[in-house]
Amino acid sequence: MAKLATLYSFCLHRTHAQTALDAESHLACDLQSLIGLGTVNMRTIGQVAREIGIKSDTIRYYECAGLLSQPARSRSGYRVYADKDVTEIREILRLKGLGLTIREIRVYVDARGPDARWRVLADLLQGKLRAVETELVSLQNRRDALRAVSAQVMRRCSSDPRVGEFFELSLDLGVCSKV
Repeated sequence: MAKLATLYSFCLHRTHAQTALDAESHLACDLQSLIGLGTVNMRTIGQVAREIGIKSDTIRYYECAGLLSQPARSRSGYRVYADKDVTEIREILRLKGLGLTIREIRVYVDARGPDARWRVLADLLQGKLRAVETELVSLQNRRDALRAVSAQVMRRCSSDPRVGEFFELSLDLGVCSKV
């Protein structure tokens, strides 16, 4: 307890002695006084954002969207994040990277209990996989149509400089729609 009081006193003195001390340094002292001798790794929103490689506004948005619980606050009122919070943010980013929407991630986050969360996640990922497979089929069909039209255009370009017929050809193949 004496070490904690000494540390807090040092932080207070340092804060008052240096008027140009930036907010994060001030917060670091505030955090140290709250958590003791650094046994818990607490970070500001700016520190977390830099560590993960996103903007602070993104973290705030995740909080507003209900994907993250409200973070702890220092005595100064700054948001502070523990390792658990950073892990949750990384998990959200991984799920977004797999193509899940904010709404879908919210369904996952709202599921209660580890078994329920796994079932919800499995359902969400299976649904996303089906959508990707459908999109792949559509993209392959479009690729095949583009190859066919491109080959015909290339053949006609070498013998006929008129390109006007291209659109008629495209319509015949179902690639372009009439406007």
